[in-house]
Order: sequence, then C-alpha cells, then structure tokens
Amino acid sequence: MFKNLSIKNKLIIAIFLGCLIPYILGGLYIRAYTKNHFYNENINNTRQIVAEIAKRVDHLIFTQTENHLNMLVKAESVQNVDNDISTYMNYKADGYKFAPSINEQNISKGFLALKETDESVNFISLGTEYGGYIEYPQFSPNDNYDPCTREWYDNTINSQTVNIT
Repeated sequence: MFKNLSIKNKLIIAIFLGCLIPYILGGLYIRAYTKNHFYNENINNTRQIVAEIAKRVDHLIFTQTENHLNMLVKAESVQNVDNDISTYMNYKADGYKFAPSINEQNISKGFLALKETDESVNFISLGTEYGGYIEYPQFSPNDNYDPCTREWYDNTINSQTVNIT
C-alpha cells in the first residue's frame, strides 16, 4: 500500500505520525499525571476538612459539657460540700452500708440531671479533700478508694478548674 505512494505523501504521513504519536503519548501522560494529582489533592483536602470538622465538633461538645459542668459546680450543694459525703477510704464490701447525706443526694440528683441533659457525659464524679467521693452512675468499689490520691484530683486541684477527661 505504501509502495504506490509518492515521496510527498509518504513524507506527509511520516510527519503526521511523527506529530501524532508524541501527541498521544503526551496526552496519556498528562491525563495520568493530572488524574493522580487531583486524586491526591482531593484526598489531602478531604483529610484537612474532616480534621477541621472533628476539631470543631470536639470543641462544641467540650464547650457545651464544660458549660453544663460549670453550672453544676455553682450549685449550692456542690459549693457547700463538706465531710458528710460518703468515703471509701476504709471500705469493706461485706460490711459497708451506703447511706448518703441529704447534700450527697442533692449532688447525685444534679449528676443525674447533667447526664440526662448532656448525652456526651457518660460518667461524672466529685472528690473532696476529706476523701469523700460521689460518682454517677453509683460507685461500687472493689477495695479502698481515696480520690485525693488520683491523678484527676491532683490535676483539678492544681488547675483550679473543672477537669474533663
């Protein structure tokens, strides 16, 4: 078929193929590069967006929870807590009878109200300098328990703020 073509036609075909082949190869390379680039950019942008959303949601949840806790901390029953709160420092499971004081019952009601109001709260506790300890849900220790020796207690005392973990 190419034998019957003139040199001019053969030259035109050669130039055409010489231009077409690099054009096709270049197009395939650019397509693969841009596809990969846009895919990676999309992944990176999506990760950044998800991280920012997670940060904002965490901030919102913690801010809301912190506001609820600060309101609870200002309650008279919490402000006037003293040594009438149950202590578990000399706890013996077989002989212990739980008898909460009126103040402790009021604090427990506040804990319950907080739990019912804020579903992000799973557990709430209060430790006193006298070794008293209140927890929601109800605390059932296996052994002696002194809140003053706990890391969360030290962190709260040192920072003078509500400790959210």
